[in-house]
Amino acid sequence: MKRIRENLTYANVMSTIAVLLVIGGGTAIASGLGRNVVHSRNIAPKAVKTTDIAKGAVSESRLANDAVSSGKLKDNAVTASKLADGSVDSRQIAPNAVEEAKLAPDLRGKLNAVQAGGIVRVDAAGTSVADAPERTLITRGPFRVYGKCWAQGGNVAAQTFIATSAPGTLATGATVAFRGGTNSPYLDPSTAEASRRISSVSSASAFAAGFAGAATMINGSNAISFAVNGWVKGATVVADSSNYGAGAARCLFSPSLVAASG
Repeated sequence: MKRIRENLTYANVMSTIAVLLVIGGGTAIASGLGRNVVHSRNIAPKAVKTTDIAKGAVSESRLANDAVSSGKLKDNAVTASKLADGSVDSRQIAPNAVEEAKLAPDLRGKLNAVQAGGIVRVDAAGTSVADAPERTLITRGPFRVYGKCWAQGGNVAAQTFIATSAPGTLATGATVAFRGGTNSPYLDPSTAEASRRISSVSSASAFAAGFAGAATMINGSNAISFAVNGWVKGATVVADSSNYGAGAARCLFSPSLVAASG
């Protein structure tokens, strides 16, 4: 009986010590934990590692707004199928980012196609000079020369223009259209397009016609002298298809850079 009493006393003492450890902040080891027993306050900072998270455990609802930055995305991770329809507009496209090779074949035919000899062949597009696309012919420093080709009614028309990004550019040429009727030799970035024209032609659908223009632009150490010859082909002209290329109403621009500096 004495031995039994000693064992019971020992067991009671050990139980009491265990309780005191728990109450006093000691460590208690349990063989198992019930559900919802461990709270976030019981987890040490940075204690949960990647390997402790089950696959698929983190859902969209667990991500804070603006939590994923571009630095967290793997290179080439965002594919075309992940982009929403209409999500990419002109603001997301860098200047000069879209190359002609990336365009659909039918659209490429509407853009500049420089052939041997520097001839630019383009289809007529638009119904007026206002909505016809610009076809860049020459760029040097702050200066640019471009043409437009469009079909209006039964006619096909073409015009060439000069432009500058430098205010106070001196400009002169074979025509006075770009002077805006004021006989001013100065050309600015804000000068209206109608006042920058150096040549113009229009031809009925059954005929072809030629045009020519030339100009010189000077601004500081930058200077350019050039000429642009061109031809238009009406929609029903069947001759000279080898010159104009396949297509109905078309324009040809032949730019020549005479001199440039800067």
